[in-house]
Amino acid sequence: MPSELPTLRNILRHGLLLREQSGDDAHNYPAATFARDIYLKVIENWERASHSFVNTVVNARITILKKIQESWKLAKDISLGRGKLDVKETFTAKLDKLFDILHCRFEIVICSEFGCPAGCKKEAHKLYLAKGDEELNEGTCFY
Repeated sequence: MPSELPTLRNILRHGLLLREQSGDDAHNYPAATFARDIYLKVIENWERASHSFVNTVVNARITILKKIQESWKLAKDISLGRGKLDVKETFTAKLDKLFDILHCRFEIVICSEFGCPAGCKKEAHKLYLAKGDEELNEGTCFY
């Protein structure tokens, strides 16, 4: 996968490459096999981006595998002309977005938006979303 953090498009492309290289029947490449084949590469890219992406902030393996499988099945159905137009449009809009495996939801904001005093050396802050989209809070991951 060429980018530091994978997009859904990168994951699907890599899956197509793996399917072709497998030597098996390309039309019978199960979603579960695809997910297992690509999982380690996705995790490796996230870990390379930051050592902070560890078990407490990254979804469980089974959750990530399920998300990969569902994406693969949906891409396959859309490529075969199955599904409704709105599902296709939603999926297409997600292709070039980050394939998110994080358990925590946060935004990155610059100091001026965060309301820091003039001498702040952080330059940016992570704002974690609290349960129920309540107040934003720095430093704690809410589950």
